[in-house]
Amino acid sequence: MTGGRPAATGHVEHGVGGTEDEPVNLWRIVVLTESADPRYAAEFAEATAAGGLPGFLEIYLARDLGVTLRRR
Repeated sequence: MTGGRPAATGHVEHGVGGTEDEPVNLWRIVVLTESADPRYAAEFAEATAAGGLPGFLEIYLARDLGVTLRRR
């Protein structure tokens, strides 16, 4: 069985900034590819414009970490 393009490897760094009354969700995501790949940039740009995370991150958070995201 084969899928589409191979999955890129990468690093996700998550932190919290701001104050206790107004916390800020901080993310730094690095996708490791041989060269710049506009497909990944498009995915992040679309998610940012929609006010959310890329779908694969939301799936990872829910399925693997048991985290439920709440939109304000």
